[in-house]
Amino acid sequence: DDEGRTRDIGPGESVPGWGAADETKASDYLNTMFFYDLNDSLGKKVRNFMRNVWDHSTPGIAKGMGAWLDRLEAHKETSYAALADELGGTPQNFFQNVYTPAMRIFFAALWKNPSLMAEINKRLQDQGLEQLGQELPRDVIVKELPFRAERWKTSAADRVTDRYSSRSNQS
Repeated sequence: DDEGRTRDIGPGESVPGWGAADETKASDYLNTMFFYDLNDSLGKKVRNFMRNVWDHSTPGIAKGMGAWLDRLEAHKETSYAALADELGGTPQNFFQNVYTPAMRIFFAALWKNPSLMAEINKRLQDQGLEQLGQELPRDVIVKELPFRAERWKTSAADRVTDRYSSRSNQS
């Protein structure tokens, strides 16, 4: 607190006064763990889970997001434009018909996987960051952000958890 007092926070407890900045820190940490530190064991586990979820999805999502993960893990460009070039189509089509529904499917499956969620939240807790709550997929991820053409040029990996923080900042 403001006077320097501390206490342990138990699982599932939130810290009074945590807001959008704390959510952004957690989001940034997860983004790095999942998509940039490709040697992180939990990040590998999450990416494998993503691949498995998407492989059991529609053929378009399986192919498109499989290509996205392959590019990510090979340190190649993952922009919507690069993926559209590889797969045939437009960046807008990739975003609207592959990436957005794939992320909804992934986050819905993630919240149905209590053991993986517990590992993610344990990691966040160990880092002193806000844990993910049950409201995230319902109130944030499932709601589609309006499509903005200037975002085609950003990396798809940069945007996964950005959805969480941008919706949280609007609340």
